[in-house]
Amino acid sequence: MRNYLLIATFILLVFQSCYKEPDFTNFDYETYNRVVGPLGGEINFYANYGDDSKNSVLVNLNIPESALDSVMVFNMYQYEDYELVLQMKDGYSEIGSKFLYFVPFYESEGYHERGQLDLSYHLSVDFNEPVTVSYNFLADGSGISDGSWQESQLYYDHYKKTNRSYQLYRIKIPKLDEWGEADNIYVNWNNQGYPDGYDQTDLYYIISGIWSPLNDWGTGYFSLENWEPVQDFNLNSDENSISFDIYNTDYIYVICRIIYIKAENVPIKITNSVEKLYPTLEIERASFNGENYTIFLSDNSYAHYTKNGEFLYLIDGNLSKSELPWAAQTYINTNYPDDLVKKVTRVQSEDWNPHEYEVLLRSGIKLFFGAWGELSGSFQYGFEPSDLPADALSYLLEAFPGEIINNVTFDNENLLDPIYIVYLSSDAKVYFDGTGSLIEILYYRVDENELPENIAEYFNTNYPNTAFSVINYSLSEDGSYYDISLADGKWFRFDDDGTLWELEFNDVDESELPTVINSFIETHFPNKEITEIYFYSYDYGNDEVYDIYFSDQLNIEFDPGGTVTALYGNNLLHLPLPLRNYIQSNYPDENLLFCSFNSDAYVSFLGPDEEVIHEWELFFEGNMWLGINEGLEFVYLFKYEAFISSLEPVIRNYFSINYPGETTVYELANYYSEYYGETIYFVGLYYDTFFVFDEAGNLLDQYVTTKKKTRISGVKKSIPEKKMRSKRA
Repeated sequence: MRNYLLIATFILLVFQSCYKEPDFTNFDYETYNRVVGPLGGEINFYANYGDDSKNSVLVNLNIPESALDSVMVFNMYQYEDYELVLQMKDGYSEIGSKFLYFVPFYESEGYHERGQLDLSYHLSVDFNEPVTVSYNFLADGSGISDGSWQESQLYYDHYKKTNRSYQLYRIKIPKLDEWGEADNIYVNWNNQGYPDGYDQTDLYYIISGIWSPLNDWGTGYFSLENWEPVQDFNLNSDENSISFDIYNTDYIYVICRIIYIKAENVPIKITNSVEKLYPTLEIERASFNGENYTIFLSDNSYAHYTKNGEFLYLIDGNLSKSELPWAAQTYINTNYPDDLVKKVTRVQSEDWNPHEYEVLLRSGIKLFFGAWGELSGSFQYGFEPSDLPADALSYLLEAFPGEIINNVTFDNENLLDPIYIVYLSSDAKVYFDGTGSLIEILYYRVDENELPENIAEYFNTNYPNTAFSVINYSLSEDGSYYDISLADGKWFRFDDDGTLWELEFNDVDESELPTVINSFIETHFPNKEITEIYFYSYDYGNDEVYDIYFSDQLNIEFDPGGTVTALYGNNLLHLPLPLRNYIQSNYPDENLLFCSFNSDAYVSFLGPDEEVIHEWELFFEGNMWLGINEGLEFVYLFKYEAFISSLEPVIRNYFSINYPGETTVYELANYYSEYYGETIYFVGLYYDTFFVFDEAGNLLDQYVTTKKKTRISGVKKSIPEKKMRSKRA
């Protein structure tokens, strides 16, 4: 517990006896623009100090009149920690921004020395009116140091992943004595009398839950104990900005996606599988990324399952260096004698895996080894530039004279095809193969005056009043192209001839939708509010789509002719009317939890490894999957942990006679089988014992598999990503 009883008592006595309301009459508001009072005003915090351009505004505080009772000064801080982000990613939260917070303070005239004991506690300020925060959380991306592999990985691998599924969360900052007598988050003060943010350890403990109302300072376990969602906010993922209201200074704010699942909410099929495969372990928690479950076990290992409960592999992160195969230990000792092994993980699965062991070194190098300890790959941030192949160095000296190499990444996960990525001071990124031969050059921030004449003319004609945001140019032996973003969010790609190749618009108005699309929406979803419309065009206009988002999370994609190409929803009202009626008629008591449609079709594997094709995929409460084709015809039903009492009467009687006492079957699939030439019920009584019945309930087949785990155990999905989302480089 963090106690400052004597310190706090001393501070309060000094404050009560000596401190007085500051006199700001001599302040120049234009010079010191972080001061605000009862009259209200705006405060801008800039990404680059001294740069007052609007584009560099990192945070804007809009403080209305009467929000404050007195004049105050506000400082803004962003906290980040590479290890914390990685720990959060392990089943808690995918972080999409730094951790934002504000420190208000009073300040008397002039500079003066201030000791570390003065006002070291958090100053809680309640606003009389809500204060609006506008946070451009990637505005300072240019300040990322490519020389630091950890900082680079934070920015490029985490913060730049912002998408619509991210939410805004706030994390409680405790007031003095709020979490226990004399407990306090420590405020650092500089010698000139200004706060310099909160103590880094305190921040880490509060964010990670190691310090909370339930746990004294430093005694808790990693959790989201102090996190709570912010209900009202406006996230613009394309512009990497968010706006929201704050009512006090008692919270830290972060943009993220919570992936945490309590142990009791893990699907029953996965729970049973863990009990059978790892009987001595317990499920601590889980996470779900939209496709796969990660199950965290009591020995700190974690198992991966498909969303339908199919076991994929187990990762054991508890290994030490001494538990690596001898060949791997020898390789590390010989080649990295002075480096520290930070983490060793092992991936165990039924399928052959060339990277069974992964070793992370303190330097940022990842080494991959096979089952016998043979080196199978490596990956390194901060690769030494002088160790680049001679041909690569020669090319850089000739093509980029005077350029500084900020960072080099060496991607050698495939030993047969290594790649070097060189980050230059001009923002160019150069790719070389293992021999040093050029693969591609990507130029960032090309000047608009350098655009080819026909491309410049395209924008002069079609977008004469819209400024360029970013222009990138890629050059390779396969050709070249320009990627161009406008200030209003539109994105274009032109080929090396200057012909428009692809485009993406994120600001389409409802009035611009084709009539057939509006008619479809009015017929099937008449009262739903559209929040965002995107338009994508690829392959020189041969592949186009309107991507529409509704306020209740429904998402539909159309081609220009009004044909639905994809749909994603989470309740019965997200289905078009014909399918909605079909479900209500045939499955009136089932609660729909997830629905998706893809015109390119889904592939599921059922029974004795048989492939079935369907366009609609529906998941219901009670672990039931339903596949429907585009013509609204039944394709399959799959359910795991089905009650025997819910089976067809003849099948139910079979099990009651031959397996008395059993109440559930491991899995149930109902579909047309090409192998048996008729519609079947495929029933797994246990994970290794299977029965096949015809529609009348007659037993057709029965067998036992010798494998430890079921061969099919659920629906193996081959689900394509959203087509329009995956194409843009």
